Amino acid sequence: IYPNSDIKLLAMEGIVSLDYIRKMKECSSISRSIPHFVEKLLAIFQHLRIAVKVKNNEDQFFIPALLPVCDTTGINPFPESTTAPMLFYFKKGLPMGLFCSIIVLLLS
Repeated sequence: IYPNSDIKLLAMEGIVSLDYIRKMKECSSISRSIPHFVEKLLAIFQHLRIAVKVKNNEDQFFIPALLPVCDTTGINPFPESTTAPMLFYFKKGLPMGLFCSIIVLLLS
């Protein structure tokens, strides 16, 4: 279903490789005028807590915002527990980027 492993990692696990980004048409054209553009872009993503390096692979980055949306209505990770899970609730929706930032911070 996926043409190559880079696209499968991106679509299924939110992981992107430096090589895949370098091969993108938009990035390759920008890289001609800005040296080390991809490395600088990912450094900015790390600083803003958008991405985190994958352990044991310096050329891959995990970006939570790229994860596929999943229906969690039928998931109960602790069926034996009588304690309700702690939930954060925001009346007007989740603040933009909060989930991704927390995940990146925890993985850093």
